Amino acid sequence: MGLYRRGGVWWMRLKVKGREARRSTGTGDRRLAMKVLSKVETEIVEGRWFNVVEERTRTVGEMIDRYIETHIGDRPHRSRYEAQGRALKRYLGILTLAEVTPKVLVEYKARRRKEGTTYTREGKTGEVTAHRDVGPGTINRELTLLSAAFNMAVKEWEWCRENPAARVSREREPPGRDRYLKAEEDMELLKACPGWLREIIAFAVNTGMRQGEILSLQRPSVDLFRRVLKRHSLCRRKFPCHCNRLFFLVAVRGIEPRTRGL
Repeated sequence: MGLYRRGGVWWMRLKVKGREARRSTGTGDRRLAMKVLSKVETEIVEGRWFNVVEERTRTVGEMIDRYIETHIGDRPHRSRYEAQGRALKRYLGILTLAEVTPKVLVEYKARRRKEGTTYTREGKTGEVTAHRDVGPGTINRELTLLSAAFNMAVKEWEWCRENPAARVSREREPPGRDRYLKAEEDMELLKACPGWLREIIAFAVNTGMRQGEILSLQRPSVDLFRRVLKRHSLCRRKFPCHCNRLFFLVAVRGIEPRTRGL
């Protein structure tokens, strides 16, 4: 290991795992260059230099693409993650991981709020371009994706040493609202449905279950004796169910009912 001068700047000649590497110290002052070399030598001995190199060369765009490809894969709603990734890469994609700081992410939030989203919709005279604000929920989902990607880069890929997104506060979201169909709306909905879909819609209205929850129901989820459907996800949910809806479920999923108590 040593220093040599090139174009008025001192460079380091390093030996890492039997290979020679050369890096600029970024200074023309020999004394300062010696201090930089000493620091790098210490990091090599402690095994931290490789992370420093990675986070100064890897970009946010690379990190997000790898995260979506390896950890999202064919997961449902992949397109939603890809849209969030595109928004992040539009502002942060060319930055190296070392350049992303909490201050940069706070500026990202402000720019996203100001920018809004442009989309097209059908109007009376054809397609119309419209604009809407980016809500706090959208910004929070984007920061959550970025934070998850940074966690992988720190823990598994060893691309960087910390997750700056973990130190950024999230936007305050308005409380959600519950909207239930009125009896007459329920009847109108069922009338508008084709025959094969009517019973499925009635089942969803009676239980409040989402489409994905209905389609993924398995035998252990059905408790015919207590007339309860169970969903074991990140939070456990139970759905009371009327007797005729249970027998519909039994019919379409091929589950043998236990009729005791029905």
